[in-house]
Amino acid sequence: MNEGLVPTSWTVFGLEFHAYGLIVGLALVVSWWLIAKRLTRLGWSDTNRLDLAGLSIVLFGVFGARVWHLATDWSLYQAHPWAAIQIWQGGLSILGAVAGGMVGAWLVTLVWSSGPNWLTWLDSAVFGLPIGQAIGRWANFVNQELYGYPTTLPWGISIDAKHRLPQFANLAVETRFHPLFAYEMIATASAGLVWWWLASPAGERWRPAWWHLGSGAWFASYVWYYALIRFSLDWARPDKTVGWGNLGVNQLVLLGIVIMMTFWLLVIYRRLSLVKSR
Repeated sequence: MNEGLVPTSWTVFGLEFHAYGLIVGLALVVSWWLIAKRLTRLGWSDTNRLDLAGLSIVLFGVFGARVWHLATDWSLYQAHPWAAIQIWQGGLSILGAVAGGMVGAWLVTLVWSSGPNWLTWLDSAVFGLPIGQAIGRWANFVNQELYGYPTTLPWGISIDAKHRLPQFANLAVETRFHPLFAYEMIATASAGLVWWWLASPAGERWRPAWWHLGSGAWFASYVWYYALIRFSLDWARPDKTVGWGNLGVNQLVLLGIVIMMTFWLLVIYRRLSLVKSR
């Protein structure tokens, strides 16, 4: 990818629009549309209240995404603290977005007591979150970030000199790198399609019998899957901050999430199995 191939911003009538923000905005809109579609099918047809609740959850998600990024990569901003608020330059963590969204959904249930409960919000999120993540990863392509080590594979991408990490600064101009954002995009989009299929009549016979919307099983399963994907992809990230041994800080967190989600799924399975056996 050469400088100028994909414009990072446009100026229209004196206003500057950033491609990163537009793509992330599109991802949020599509995610919420899919989530609202699922909630409507479950019986919550008050679209005005749903949209207001969704906006609140999205705002908490964006806030959590930025805070998580700053907490794990603050070294990037120590010399220029004001850059911490420049979201259009990149730096939104999916893990932080999920955590922030979870908090937002919990607060929404406190205000809207007659609406979906917290676990229903979480389970419904898996019908929009993976597709939104896949769309959002294109923002990484525009900003030339989230790439891996050099590769000779035909789908490797070019990175401009000014966007390269210091250890790659002196490599040949034609050097290509692993498009980690694309790998994650494929993994999340595929998961999103599978989740919709599993919820359909055609996929019902393949769906675990204890996966009930509102139990938390759908959400826990997706977070488990995504954490495992990210844990694996981070081995190919040259910019990871090493925490313990050869594991990155994010990998340690991701490993903890995998363990927590495994435990959560076991609890859900046991609880629903006991109910069914009565």
